[in-house]
Amino acid sequence: MKHCSYFSQVLKELDRPVLYSISPGTSVTPAMAKEVSQLVNMYRITGDDWDTWKDVTAHFDISRSGFKLKNTLAKFLPFFDVI
Repeated sequence: MKHCSYFSQVLKELDRPVLYSISPGTSVTPAMAKEVSQLVNMYRITGDDWDTWKDVTAHFDISRSGFKLKNTLAKFLPFFDVI
C-alpha cells in the first residue's frame, strides 16, 4: 500500500483533477479495498478474468459475500473486472 499512498499524494498535488484507478490482479481482497479506499478513486475488487467460467463465477461469489464499503462511494468506486 505504500506505493498507492505515494502516487495518491503526488496526484493530489497536481493543478488538475486526475482519476486514480488501480487493479491489483489476482491478489485482490475486500480488506485491501477498504484500506485503499481513501487513496484511490476506483479499485477493482476481483482478480483478473481469463475467459473461463471459473473467473466469471468468482464475481458472483464476491458479490454474494456481501462486499460493502459504507460511506465511501462518494469518492471511491469498487468494481469487478470486465466480463
